Amino acid sequence: MDVTPAQNPRRVRGNTAPIQHWLTGIRERPLIHRAIVVAPESLAAVRDLGGWIFDITAAGWQVAVVTPDLDHQNSLRILGASALDLKQALSKGIRTLEPDHLAVATELYNREEKLRDTVVRSLRQSDSVTTLWGSDLPSELNGMATVRPHRPSSAALAFKTAAIHAAGYPDEISTTTETMWSPHKRALQTVPGRTHG
Repeated sequence: MDVTPAQNPRRVRGNTAPIQHWLTGIRERPLIHRAIVVAPESLAAVRDLGGWIFDITAAGWQVAVVTPDLDHQNSLRILGASALDLKQALSKGIRTLEPDHLAVATELYNREEKLRDTVVRSLRQSDSVTTLWGSDLPSELNGMATVRPHRPSSAALAFKTAAIHAAGYPDEISTTTETMWSPHKRALQTVPGRTHG
């Protein structure tokens, strides 16, 4: 029997997978590990975390890049990831996507109060890993986060390079180390904004 994308979310990898497909996958395949990467644009996720994304998808994780920019779908498909619309995800609530690992770009963390609130709630609940990534750690978290470097596998570097080239940057070289930060629990006292219920 043919399996439609709504029945098997892995079939929609590399496309603009609707939020509903992701939620259907949670119900139908609850034991799969899932990661949500919140990015200001698809290419930023490919450049900064492409090796990590490939390595965990190769290990059986399902990964979605949540972004307002839904370009470079082919690059995400090369890494094994799908894309979700940021506006839809914020409307539903990022945590309703039930990530085992939530990785939020610092650029969006600084800009979107709802995302800061999501990070706070994730830190309070120890059922998932929460990390930040991007160019600079927010100033209020200086000294309150642990660096989590990731050294992509050789295969991940090759696929990341292919993904960057597919996005139209043939001369760009993949970095051999990707960096995320894990905020400490005490950082909850320093995060600006309020926590929505």
